[in-house]
Amino acid sequence: MRLVASSNPDDVVRDQALHLLTERAVLTRAVCRELLDSGGEFDGRRPDTALALLLGWVRGTFPQSVHIEPHARDGLDAMVVPEDCEDMLREIRDGAEVCEALAMLFTADNAREAEGDREKIAKSLNAYWKAHGQIVNPPQTFAFLQREPAPLADMAPLSEAVPGWEGSLIREAVERTARGVAIEQERLRGSLFLVVTRLYELDLDGSVETITIEGGHADLNGALAQAQRVCSERLVAEGLKHVEVPEWRHNRPCHRWPKVALRWNGKELPVFSDRLSDGTGWKAIEVAAAVIPTKPDTPINIDVINTIDMTYETVRWFEEVQSKGIVRVNWLEPPGEDP
Repeated sequence: MRLVASSNPDDVVRDQALHLLTERAVLTRAVCRELLDSGGEFDGRRPDTALALLLGWVRGTFPQSVHIEPHARDGLDAMVVPEDCEDMLREIRDGAEVCEALAMLFTADNAREAEGDREKIAKSLNAYWKAHGQIVNPPQTFAFLQREPAPLADMAPLSEAVPGWEGSLIREAVERTARGVAIEQERLRGSLFLVVTRLYELDLDGSVETITIEGGHADLNGALAQAQRVCSERLVAEGLKHVEVPEWRHNRPCHRWPKVALRWNGKELPVFSDRLSDGTGWKAIEVAAAVIPTKPDTPINIDVINTIDMTYETVRWFEEVQSKGIVRVNWLEPPGEDP
């Protein structure tokens, strides 16, 4: 959880500083942990991968401190350190010494240099674990949590929007969701199948997922055709945003969505999905388009909600529908022969 707004701006600055310190401490400790468990094979794949993740974070978080290639010490002087977090900074600095020695090993020109680098790693690694055998947890008590608690908001169940939908939100959010559901019920009425897409975006700031109900169909062939087309078009549109970055490549999707197999007349329905990533593990785009069977009279029902199984993202879709008055063309083809 991150604090993004507060009546006291200092709370936000402090929370952001704690997040950066914690992320750097975790990534640095991961390098030291892999080295400790390597059995002396300091130049193995796992320590190398841990170091690459740390340096990728440094480059993305403190680009102004990086000259040509990132180093484990880059950006340390630019970090905001709350007065009760000095121990965490010391842990990071001591770990950076280990990481710098490891980076030197990977660039050694000969066996003699490599042996000297291994000795430096062993010495600095021993000092790190001797000083930081116990992790340093960031403070959990913030000024904004010490104030008088605000009165509880008026909550309402999501079942008021869709019967059977579990969970609760503030009443205003449920009312917006219910209005969006009503709009979608009218748009999609008569559909036997809904085409729903899930967009997953990953970058250095975290991940974002989006659900979109693309349309409804009375014919399975038409629904499958739209799902395949939408998946391709969405992936191309997202890929064009990164066309200047040659590292981006197609990859096998990492997430299974929906989590349950979709079936119609005893046959499993396909899910069209694809993924683009830059190969670092930090930046990726994944698109999936599913054809979800539904009821013509109430196309938005609890079975559809449970199949999507992404409450927050689904609520956002219905809120967007009601706030923008989204009206999409919905083609209901006459029933045809199912494949």
